Amino acid sequence: EEPAAPAEPSYTCMSRDAILASPNTIEFGSKWDPLGLSDLGSDETIAWFRHSEVKHGRVAMAAFLGWCVVGSGLRLPGDLSEGLSFSSIPSHGLDAWEAVPGWGKAQMLLFAG
Repeated sequence: EEPAAPAEPSYTCMSRDAILASPNTIEFGSKWDPLGLSDLGSDETIAWFRHSEVKHGRVAMAAFLGWCVVGSGLRLPGDLSEGLSFSSIPSHGLDAWEAVPGWGKAQMLLFAG
């Protein structure tokens, strides 16, 4: 007997009206959407926008926490690359970025993307 084909994945997506009616979408008496993005596309598009907003918010919070930790003087032990220790990298944003070798920058951008 031949095995059955796997079932198509099924999912349900909240409708645009349900998303816009949920808490935290109404501010100052109306929805805040200056670019009109909530009127674009289908329900799946709105769900993707919402998911993307949460994901980017989490990345921003992690970046802020990292900025605070480095600004307070805490450093990882060891070397970033051969001959370059974490403690030798400046704690100010662009100065720190300039101190990182090119391959290190490429790795950060690759893994963050």
